Amino acid sequence: MMKSSNGTRGIPAPPETGKRIWIDLDNSPHVPFFLPIIEQLQNRGYRVILTARDSYQVCELLKFHHISCKVIGGHWGKNRALKILGTLLRATQLLPLMVGAKADLAVSHGSRAQLLSSFVLRIPTVTIVDYEFAAKVAGVKSDWIFMPHFIPSGSPQKARKQVLK
Repeated sequence: MMKSSNGTRGIPAPPETGKRIWIDLDNSPHVPFFLPIIEQLQNRGYRVILTARDSYQVCELLKFHHISCKVIGGHWGKNRALKILGTLLRATQLLPLMVGAKADLAVSHGSRAQLLSSFVLRIPTVTIVDYEFAAKVAGVKSDWIFMPHFIPSGSPQKARKQVLK
């Protein structure tokens, strides 16, 4: 810690950028994955808006790491029709929350509900993927996609604006 001129300890907070970044934690690995990203964004003055889905151990990991966020939706089982219904329901439930939050950018590791909600609200999206079929849903594609180089370039995935490698 640095000592300020008035003798108090602490590091001055970075100036607020005014930008709001929405991160949706859809699965348990997303919690530890996004922890350093959230910290860096906040250190750079961004306001991070967190939502999560109550599935697997997401809520338990949030509690363990002392992270508060709005939990919306849950796990709908293995039935494909129920998964689709659950994703559509969760996307609908995210809409009123995000209208008020006024996010400038939505970031996820393949949250289909966030992708749908962002499309409806015209929030630009960044999707981080580690397999080729995670970046779109029902014809809605992410604006930017971050993926490892080892996914074949002939993959059917292409972002609406560009693919970042």
